[in-house]
Parts: sequence; C-alpha cells; structure tokens
Amino acid sequence: MSNNKKLFNQIINVHYSTDFSSIDRIYPPFFVWDKNEKNLIEKYFKRMRRKCDEFDLYIHFPYCQEKCAFCRHCSSVASDQSRFDEYLIFLEKEIIKYGEYFSRPQIGHIYFGGGTPTLFNLEKVIHLLNENFTVLSGFQLNIESTFAYLDFDKIKKLKTLGITRLVLGVQSFDQVVLKKINRTQTREYFKQVYDWSREIGIETVNVELMGGLPGQTYESFMMDLNYLINLKVDSIHIYSYMQTPKTPLGKIGENKVDNELKIKMISDGEKLLAENDYHYYGDDYSRKRADRNLSISRVNRLGIGKLALGISASGYIPSKNWQVLSYINTIDLSKYKALLHENKFPVDKFYNSNKDEAMRSLLISNLRMLDRKNLDGKLVKYLYRKFRKEIALIKKECEVIDDDNQLLVKDWLVNSKYLYSKKILKKCMKIIERDFPNVSDEIIF
Repeated sequence: MSNNKKLFNQIINVHYSTDFSSIDRIYPPFFVWDKNEKNLIEKYFKRMRRKCDEFDLYIHFPYCQEKCAFCRHCSSVASDQSRFDEYLIFLEKEIIKYGEYFSRPQIGHIYFGGGTPTLFNLEKVIHLLNENFTVLSGFQLNIESTFAYLDFDKIKKLKTLGITRLVLGVQSFDQVVLKKINRTQTREYFKQVYDWSREIGIETVNVELMGGLPGQTYESFMMDLNYLINLKVDSIHIYSYMQTPKTPLGKIGENKVDNELKIKMISDGEKLLAENDYHYYGDDYSRKRADRNLSISRVNRLGIGKLALGISASGYIPSKNWQVLSYINTIDLSKYKALLHENKFPVDKFYNSNKDEAMRSLLISNLRMLDRKNLDGKLVKYLYRKFRKEIALIKKECEVIDDDNQLLVKDWLVNSKYLYSKKILKKCMKIIERDFPNVSDEIIF
C-alpha cells in the first residue's frame, strides 16, 4: 500500500469521524477549513455577495420524531412543539439577515432537508422566504419527509405551499431491517401516501432506498426496488449505508457493513433501474429529466451559488472566475441561537478556494457522474485540459464509463484522491499528525 493511499484513507476516516453534514464529496475536507473566529465570515461575504447571479437555497430542519440508527445527519428527537417553534424564531433571524446582507438574493431552487422538515410550520418559513428573498419563477421546491408521518391533509397542505418535489425516505420495507434501524413504517402505508401524492398532484415523488443496511439481504433490497419501479415512482435515489462514527449504530460498534454485498446490491440495483427506463442524473435515477433534483445540474453553472441556513448547513458563493467561498454552519444549537441573537452569521468554518482548488472540488463532486450536458461547454473544455493527466490516471486505474456525454467513475470516494493537490495533501497530513495521531490508515467503515 502506497503512502498516498494510507494518507487518503486517514483523510476519509477523519472526515467521517468529525463531520455531521453528510456531504461525502467535499474538497478540501472540512477538517482543514478555517474556524470563523472574530466573525471573519462577514468580511468574506461582503467581498463575494455581488459576484453571484443567483442562488440555490438549502434549509436544515434538525428535529425528528424518531432517530434512525443509520442516520449521520445533524438531527435529534423532539416531541415538544415548543422546540420546533423556538428553532423557527432563530431561523427567521437568519433568513432576514441573509435577505438584508445579500440584498434580496435571487433564488432558483429550494431544498428543505433534515431531520423531518414536514414537522415544522413550513407556511411561516415560505412566507419569510418570499418576504426576504426574490424567488424566481419556475423554481423547484424540494422537501424531505418520513412518509409514516404524512397524511392526506398534510400532503394537500404541501401542495398548497408550492412543494413541487416530495422526497420520501423509505430506505427499506423489510421489517427485520426496520427493527434494527429503529424505523416504524409499512409498505401498505407508503402505497397510501404515494397514491395521495398522485391524487393531490405533487409534480414529482422521489423515493430514497438504502443498500447495505443491517439485516438487509440482496433479495429484500431487490424486491423493494422492483416494487418502486412497478409503481412507476418518478425518481429513485439509492444510498449506500455507511456506518461511520457519527451514526447511532457506529457509536456502539454493532452491525458492521458487508461491503461486498452492499456493492452488489447497489450495482445490480442501478442496472435494474437503467433497464426499466430510469436515467441517471447525478444523484437520482429519474424517469424524466424534469424529475431530477435540479440543484445537481445548477451547481455546475457559472454564477450560481448556494445559501445554506440552519444548523450544520453547508453552502458556497462562487465568483465569475470560479474562486469559491465555502462555509458551514455550527452544529451546536446553543451556539447557533447565541450568534443569531447577536445578529451574527452562525458560521462555524469557511474556506476560500482559489481557482485551482475550486476546479478540483468541482471534479471531485462530480466524479459520481461528470455529465458534460450539465456543465457549461467552456467549463468542460477547461476541466479536461487542465486536469488531463489526473483524468487519464483515473481512467487507467479505476472502473470508468466514458462516452460523448458523461464520465462515470465507480468508487468515486476513494478515487477522488487522484485530484487532491500536493498543497491540500500536505495540509491534511500536518493536521492529522497533530490532531489525529492514532487514526487508522485502513478504511474503518
């Protein structure tokens, strides 16, 4: 094993043991970002705020009614309605601050994630967005939900509020698996929620399915996938279960992942989707191009950034020459409230990437599928010219599908090491030696 591979394994292990954002394809990794001491982010925001034409918007809602044992998102269980209401008090302060600071920024895509956003007063949130931002016509509004807590009236309300894309977290219908991951749901009720969504007229229903879960068999995974395909669900997202130190199961060290079985599930699942006229759009397999998560293609457009609100949310602001200011909010709810009470951005860390770093980040984030149709033509030419040696090495050493429209790299997490700059590798090594001297140089999950 080469020293570089050992170092990269350590980088992955440190990333997953320190990060709550659940963003896999992040470059440079969060642990090398700068701490937002003395509220420096205001200075950087001031430099960048007029360099974007428009933004995507992500808002994080951190509460659920039950904590899934596989979850590595920043979320916790809450049953007291006052906690939901209190969170929205501070989210309102954050919305108003961004609206003022960025002069009613133009928003072309909205995603509510969590947690379980549908447990919150979304009417209030959407009203605040319309008051403080300029929401462009034709925008897509995505919202995640655990289907077990939806009913006809709630779905109808979502439609009234302008939800265009409903993301239902199924993960599995196998009752053995569900017991292990602390989920309470049935296939029958999912079918009811799906039928209601169709009847009410939700434009797109996206379903999340997970491979490699504790107790999950190849047969049960494929049975679940076939069921969703036969329903003609608009869009399907297959996740890979990763038992990192931040998941409840990872914390107690139980139910280790069978990676060989998981890879077979996901690989065969993707083939089955393709055979049934589902097309891959970056993260989701969709029956129609319009059913995809539009932020996947918008993220690669020059002049479009992402504003991120709520605890643990991560966003970025690019300039026209592709320097990028990235930032991530605090995961500490008390700190989040305190900073907003002082009228400060609740940013924990930030990183100001030069053009080279930003281009490497763009490639790494798209290794799962670098779709040239989703990128500006001049940007594609630039990337392939500037990183021709790295791309050639990836094609030589990795499992790659390359045709006129896309570059699809299997095992993108590990293979992204080919795109790390010497500068960032050196910085990672220094931090790991100083702060994480005992981290394993073998992948631990």
